[in-house]
Amino acid sequence: MFTAKTLGEARVTADSDLGLDSFTVCVTVPSSSRDEPGDRIGVTHMLEHLVMSAPADSRRRSFCDWVSEVGGQANAMTTKETVVYWARTHPIRRSTVYCG
Repeated sequence: MFTAKTLGEARVTADSDLGLDSFTVCVTVPSSSRDEPGDRIGVTHMLEHLVMSAPADSRRRSFCDWVSEVGGQANAMTTKETVVYWARTHPIRRSTVYCG
């Protein structure tokens, strides 16, 4: 199963690969380091780290810790054109990382 949606400017892509027995969701934001003014170089990458470490639930766990606790993994990356946030987990934990 493969689905793609837009959320404002961001693109949300989800895939459940039954061969690997995993579920992956990616959020791609089309604004990144190329869009930074000269006096703010690196702010997009810093924002990526803040998003991934911000409390995601009432127990104040980060999104990465939250996904890790259910046996999955999450990460992000900043390129010149985009910031990509992703999480992968077992398909039965799909609702932990994806609400679509």
